[in-house]
Amino acid sequence: MLWKFLKKLFRSTPANKLPTEDTVKADLETAHDALEKSRKPACFGELGGKRPEKDNRHTSWWGGNFLGAKGETVPKGLNSGQEMIPLIQIRVDELPHIPAEISDVALLTLWMDPDAEIVDRASNGVEFVIRTYDSMDGLIPLGPGYRELENLPTFQIYWTLLCGDVPEWEALEGVPESISLLDDDGWYFDHPARERRAELQESMPIKLGGHSQWWQSPQQVEGGDFVLFLDSTSKGNFGFPAGGNGNFFRTEDSWELIVDFT
Repeated sequence: MLWKFLKKLFRSTPANKLPTEDTVKADLETAHDALEKSRKPACFGELGGKRPEKDNRHTSWWGGNFLGAKGETVPKGLNSGQEMIPLIQIRVDELPHIPAEISDVALLTLWMDPDAEIVDRASNGVEFVIRTYDSMDGLIPLGPGYRELENLPTFQIYWTLLCGDVPEWEALEGVPESISLLDDDGWYFDHPARERRAELQESMPIKLGGHSQWWQSPQQVEGGDFVLFLDSTSKGNFGFPAGGNGNFFRTEDSWELIVDFT
């Protein structure tokens, strides 16, 4: 019963100022409505699981088999001077849902500097490089091919749709302040979308679209839009410090990465 929470949480409040059970019910309905309105489609990427098209670079890949424009070279870390590794290639028209933030993109490639020490934030062109192409026409093979890297496996990426990803509680707008004081938090933590997301992420370390995810408090890039979430993955032999994850944001003219540690 909701009222038992009120007695516990507001026992030091004068009785004539305690919220009524109807008020708490109304606030919970408001919180639930805010959560439902916040839902956004997200695509989850699984590494392998099917027979790969080893010679097809015109698809989504992990760990190699990338494309690039004629004249481009494998990027190098600005500080380390080392060649970056080809981590994720996304062919956008393969996605079951195309996020508005990359609706102008046909192909996206993410290269990472394996020697970079990312403490908190990283910038495009320094610790990582994201390249986008507005057409598949004229793109040619760039960098290592299928399983040509010693320490990074190559997998074709297969996509699954989650119809309604939800934000972290702290980033959710429109929730009455009183709700945070209640012991009853099932309206949020037991939401089917959260449970489905957790299920998908057991085997799918890539999320495109939806909402950013955090172990710590949610963060934002000024003037940036969240696009890509990347979790540490033993299958992909890639990880952030302390088993953390990364949220990539697209700005008007570049990309930023915020790393979140467990």
